[in-house]
Parts: sequence; C-alpha cells; structure tokens
Amino acid sequence: MVIGVPNVGKSTLINRIAGAARAQVGDRPGVTRSKQWVKVSDYLELLDTPGLLWGKLENEMLAKHLAYIGSIRDDVLDIEEIASLLLYDLMQLCPNELLNRYKKLDKDAGIPYELLEGVCRSRGFVLSGGHLDTERAARIVLDEYRGGKIANVSLEKPCDDFTSSVDSLDASNANTEE
Repeated sequence: MVIGVPNVGKSTLINRIAGAARAQVGDRPGVTRSKQWVKVSDYLELLDTPGLLWGKLENEMLAKHLAYIGSIRDDVLDIEEIASLLLYDLMQLCPNELLNRYKKLDKDAGIPYELLEGVCRSRGFVLSGGHLDTERAARIVLDEYRGGKIANVSLEKPCDDFTSSVDSLDASNANTEE
C-alpha cells in the first residue's frame, strides 16, 4: 500500500517500480480518486491510494509547506499570501536560484509581498494604470515551484520541530480528495 499526502508522487513511485505507466499521474492533487491495485509483476501488486490530509493542521509551518507543494487546494487559501511567503522562504534558502529566475527581485526585501511585486516586474505583469498583476504572478510562482523550475530545494531540515502548535490553519475543507 502506498499512502501519503496529496501531490507527492505516490502514483509516480508505483510507475517507477513497475517500469511502466500503470497508474495515472498528474501535476495537481486529486488525480487518484479512489484506491486502485496496480500489478507490478506476477508476484507483486501495489495499492495506490488518494492523498490524505489531517482534518486540522495546527502547525503553521507544516501547513505552509503543504500549501506550497499543492497538497492543500489553492482555492481555499489566499494564493498571493502563499506565493509571497514561498518567495520569502526561498530567498532565505536559495537566493541565487531565485534571483536567476526572477531578475528584478530585491534580495533585501523585508516584506514577502514585495518579492511578489518583484516577480511582476520581472515578468512584465503590469495592468493598465501601472497596477501589478500579483494574482497572476502568484499562480506563476506556485506553478514554477511545483514544477521544479525555480530550485530543487527541501523546505524542511531534519532538525525542524513540527510538534509545537503555532497558529492553526483549518484544512478540514482543504482536503483535495474525498
């Protein structure tokens, strides 16, 4: 049985083990809708399962990381806030890769939203009247991060402590697969 949170590659792992595309995959959560047995060989079958999430995520950092990778649906979150926080975290972890991807970022920006505005300037996402299209930039940032185009970096370290409760993010309605 292969289990895990949504959008982490459970079906891809099964296909890799099988050496062929036996389970349907996609770059968004919710492709695997129900349990399905996948025959890997004459002697091995694996059970592919939909992703699972906790009913309520009490650790803010863990909830953010799940939102970054798309395990929590974008439509239940403030996408601009999530993308801004992701940019801020990436600026701490891999500033060179981020600055190479988005040339007009201010590496000294102290406010995450300023980084999102920098993406707008880098990509020319300017609306009439000079307003920046931050929603479009947010979608691009999340898509590019999830697609591995910004940097291959782990957001978590072995020493990270996810047991402390910070602020709670109620993800009970964010479960991508029912």
